[in-house]
Amino acid sequence: MHELRLAHAGLLPWAMDMERRTFEDPWPEWAFRRILDSPGRLFLVAFTEEEPCGYAVAEVDTRGLHVTNLAVDESRRRTGVGRCLMAAVEGWGRRMGQSLSRLEVRETNTVAADFYRRLGYSVRTRIPGYYGGRCDAIVMIRPMRAGPGERGRAALAAALAARLRARPRVGVVLGSGLSWLAEDFGVRAEMDNSALPGMAGAAVPGHPGKVIQSADGRLVFLLGRRHAYQGFDGDEVALLPGALADLGVGRWLLTSSSGAVDPELAVGDAVVFRDHLNLSGTVPSCPAGRPVRCYRAGLREMALELARELGAPVEGGLFACCAGPEYETAAEIRLLRRMGVSTVSMSTAPEALALASQGCAVLALSLVTNAADPEGEVSHHEVLEAQRVVSERQGPFLRELLSRMAGQE
Repeated sequence: MHELRLAHAGLLPWAMDMERRTFEDPWPEWAFRRILDSPGRLFLVAFTEEEPCGYAVAEVDTRGLHVTNLAVDESRRRTGVGRCLMAAVEGWGRRMGQSLSRLEVRETNTVAADFYRRLGYSVRTRIPGYYGGRCDAIVMIRPMRAGPGERGRAALAAALAARLRARPRVGVVLGSGLSWLAEDFGVRAEMDNSALPGMAGAAVPGHPGKVIQSADGRLVFLLGRRHAYQGFDGDEVALLPGALADLGVGRWLLTSSSGAVDPELAVGDAVVFRDHLNLSGTVPSCPAGRPVRCYRAGLREMALELARELGAPVEGGLFACCAGPEYETAAEIRLLRRMGVSTVSMSTAPEALALASQGCAVLALSLVTNAADPEGEVSHHEVLEAQRVVSERQGPFLRELLSRMAGQE
């Protein structure tokens, strides 16, 4: 199974080595580095067993989607890596509103040309001397037809791009009552969800329904989220964070106000997800395949180390996403405990699946607002009232965590 990740500066030495081994006229490093910081471009790396094994680079221009680079390690060819990368790139192109994909192939590279033909590409024209003045290129094209969901994503991405004043580095989804975290970072741009294409829907108490960009432009906060129990499917739940990821927001912190299944946890504690159980029945579309791992180990280790530095009550654990809107029954809580679950809520897993499938680096965090006690009862009012304790115990940790995430290369 292949895993896709958005490229970052640390992967450039590997990518440059692959580029030089694959192509007679390799791109220079500065060209790859420019892509990392440019809107309207995508640089995806495929991993197999935690080792990079291929990459694809694409951009959107006035003529449609332009696939500029595709390379797969020789030992991983004919294992589906190239098809996986192309499916992801084309899906991104459709979600960016494009109906045509094109690419150039060296005239003498019949193996590559045959590969693209099997994907539905056909020769459109020829460019003399395209490769170093010595070899012609054949230009291959493939029409793309976006589905209704992809067209909706494209409209939403365009509206967000027009209103955000810089491309944020980190996206933050704030769960029930957690909007206080955005207040310390100022406001550069603000918009109501209801004013964004495709984002109308029933509000939930504790979710203001806004998108706020921090004063320095590096963070974008989603004050609230959609839930399956409101009638949204997986793609609709992940619509807003997914559209921001299409625009290049590649690092994410997903938070949720959660119940403590582990009896050792108290209100105000936090749990960083090692993994999740998605028991909600809500799964977003993943055109390039469902991700092997949703939560990036490096981010999790950074968060846990920071918590130790600050003395914040944070630990790692297993999260369960249930359907709601009712809270878990006593029998369900006992079952979750036997399964080794630390915390439970009605969100987060579908968003994590969608973002990880797009190659984003995802960190998810439960903020404990109540005990999921088989003998007790819980209400949404109790969850919101617990925010004062959560803010006191986790505020400094969360603010520093976001600062470090936004400062990473």
